Amino acid sequence: MPWPCRRGYIFVHEPIAGNKAEQERRILARLAEERVDLVVLARYMQILTGDFVAAYPNRIINIH
Repeated sequence: MPWPCRRGYIFVHEPIAGNKAEQERRILARLAEERVDLVVLARYMQILTGDFVAAYPNRIINIH
C-alpha cells in the first residue's frame, strides 16, 4: 500500500498508455468520484492540459 493511503490520502496512479487525453479523463473522473478538493502531484513529469488545470483552478500542487 502506498504511504499516502496509510495516512488517509487518496493515491491514484494512471499510466500513460498512448492517449494522454484519455488518461487525464480517467484521473478527473476518479478525482470527481472521490470529491477531491486539492490535487498534489508527486513524480508526475507530464504537462497538464488546460482542461485538467481548469477543473482544479488554484488547487494543484506539483512537488515533483
